[in-house]
Amino acid sequence: MNNRILTAALGATALLSACASESSNPIESPITLAKEVTTTSVHFDTVTGGGYHSCGITDVQVQIFAGIVRCWGLGSNYMLGSGSTANSATPVQVIESNGFAFAGWTQVSAGRDHSCGLKSGILVHTFGPAHCWGLNTSGQLGNGTTTGSQYNTPTIGGVSFKTVTAGGKHTCGIATTGTAYCWGDGTSGQLGNGLSGVAASRTSPTPVSSNLTWKWIEAGDFHTCAIDQGNGAFCWGRNNAGQLGIGSTISKTVPTRAITSLGLWEISAGGSHTCARTDGSTLGKVYCWGDGFYGQLGNNTSGTGARALVPTLIQQPAGVIYQSISAGLNHTCGVTTSGSTYCWGRNTYAPGSGGSGQLGDGTATNRNLPTIVSGAQSYTQVSAGYYHNTATTGLTYSWGLGEFGQLGNGTISSGYFSLVPVEVQ
Repeated sequence: MNNRILTAALGATALLSACASESSNPIESPITLAKEVTTTSVHFDTVTGGGYHSCGITDVQVQIFAGIVRCWGLGSNYMLGSGSTANSATPVQVIESNGFAFAGWTQVSAGRDHSCGLKSGILVHTFGPAHCWGLNTSGQLGNGTTTGSQYNTPTIGGVSFKTVTAGGKHTCGIATTGTAYCWGDGTSGQLGNGLSGVAASRTSPTPVSSNLTWKWIEAGDFHTCAIDQGNGAFCWGRNNAGQLGIGSTISKTVPTRAITSLGLWEISAGGSHTCARTDGSTLGKVYCWGDGFYGQLGNNTSGTGARALVPTLIQQPAGVIYQSISAGLNHTCGVTTSGSTYCWGRNTYAPGSGGSGQLGDGTATNRNLPTIVSGAQSYTQVSAGYYHNTATTGLTYSWGLGEFGQLGNGTISSGYFSLVPVEVQ
């Protein structure tokens, strides 16, 4: 759902390093800028779609004020990181407690009601704690409390992360050692610490119960999936629809290998389904498993009983090779090597709502096969939220539900949605 997003924001830290104050800890020496920089069109290097909000990191190749995280959409519980609970229909800067923006973010991931990211040092690339903001009722910010935060706050415990991913009410990351950590809500076993129920929840990063070394991790709504150094897929947490890919609907509290011999390069955990992209001789093929009620598995099935308990190849158009994949709440999208974007699954928000258009094909019709997104844009990345998507070509576009401003095109209106991509302002 909430892609692991990396960016080369280090160029911004080098470019603006003269603005930073001296410190023995580069992470604690943020490059500070004016409280808000007004531009006609913000260029994002990478983007991430959450529940009802999106975030992105400004492009180091285009803008001098780069490496800054901006978010837009639903602002409740301070999930935009701007110090306000107001909804925003245009990108606003994630700020520090001093009111200024940090210009050295290397990663950002939007969850349901919170977001997390990673910061770098000023002159050289350094690793440190994850920084999170927003809702914290389950400890998903990892700061040792269950109190929400209007500003980004570091995780405690001294773990240095190289990637972080925000899910429903939990967060996970991979440390520089290759060890996976999770924190927040663990009631469904999604923290992978061998426990479930209320007692499993954690307010600080806790090691996942495994001796494996990990290279990719993705937090879904109530489950988590990861890829180890051997390119195997492992999942844990809720499994009511088979989203763990283990051949059953039995939930797991520790990493359990999905039933596939495929080598996988990327994995994305959605609401109750999971999708992954292959590497090696089968490069660019997409397999999905779990709930397929709305067609989100892309295998030409939908309705009651349409689920897959093991990874199942989607019916992708001939000659299509996917370079990235993203699973939303009940839909999936992927970008091909040609830049075309396909989506499939749910295309509505609620019964009788008339649709929400998260498939971007100009209709409000659910699709159980990959359907090309409207428009001539050639995207480099797409990220699926609950009922909307955000994609970048340098310029950023969104489509689907937008009533809270999550499309970023300046519109906030009850029931508003767009069936086709609109430009983020």
